[in-house]
Amino acid sequence: MALQKLYPQARNVKWKRAQRWYQASYTQSRVYQLVRFSMKGDVEASGIAVAPDRLPLLLRRTLTIHYPNRTICQAAEITNVRTGSLTYELATCESYLSKTIVLTANGRKVPRLR
Repeated sequence: MALQKLYPQARNVKWKRAQRWYQASYTQSRVYQLVRFSMKGDVEASGIAVAPDRLPLLLRRTLTIHYPNRTICQAAEITNVRTGSLTYELATCESYLSKTIVLTANGRKVPRLR
């Protein structure tokens, strides 16, 4: 399996499938991480968990302006392995409006591909 070959220290692995990729979330050295694979098994992106209160200032400003009534309960810093571009994926906590928000490193909103 590609995950175990690339990340032999990965523990507590959980898999998720989206339309164009598979994501493995796991812990390694007590850090929550993720890696996304294409349908062919190539690594597309990798990321690490970020505490919501440790997000960069520009992101927190965007959240305050565009999502003032939302609470962020999970955040991850995602790096596209092909382009090196950095995005942040943020999950809101409210079950009635649960949503994933994607922002660039400078706080701009990125539309989610479905």
